[in-house]
Amino acid sequence: GTKGENNMGNINEYSASEGLSLSLGQVGNAIESGSGSAGLFVAIQFIEDSTITTLTPEDSTWISESDTGGVTFPNGTVIFGRWTAVTLATGTAVLYKG
Repeated sequence: GTKGENNMGNINEYSASEGLSLSLGQVGNAIESGSGSAGLFVAIQFIEDSTITTLTPEDSTWISESDTGGVTFPNGTVIFGRWTAVTLATGTAVLYKG
């Protein structure tokens, strides 16, 4: 078939570089602005200056809210990792599902 046929097609049809690109946000996204979001998130893009209340890592490899206490993430900042819950104290962010 054609590369990308039926939206995703067969992931084996893609080069290594294209396959890596697919792994970021291919499952969709959520907007977080203080209500709390749960799922598996692989990137957080802050679209307003933001501070974090909850940042629950999938495992101890990734940063948590204890690592970000008092940090304001400026608009446009993107952090990458694997988190299962995110809540902002201030601001708005796009959470990319993975």
